[in-house]
Amino acid sequence: MMKVIVGFHEAGQKAIAESSGELKIGWNLIWSQMRDLVVKITSMKFEMPRQSEAYFKQTFNDLHEEVLVAFKTLSEEK
Repeated sequence: MMKVIVGFHEAGQKAIAESSGELKIGWNLIWSQMRDLVVKITSMKFEMPRQSEAYFKQTFNDLHEEVLVAFKTLSEEK
């Protein structure tokens, strides 16, 4: 779970640092473009702890990949 949260923050910082000029990316743009993803990340805490370890690894790795793809897409669009 922490990998997803830290991955989102680091990808956001990288996107902000690498953007420039008129196409500057900021946290406001990230929030408006990725609101659904942020909700998914904050909803991780409601996963039932009775699930298997393999389930959690798969779920959180998939969400981490989704975060990375979303930031890559955002960076390419701008």
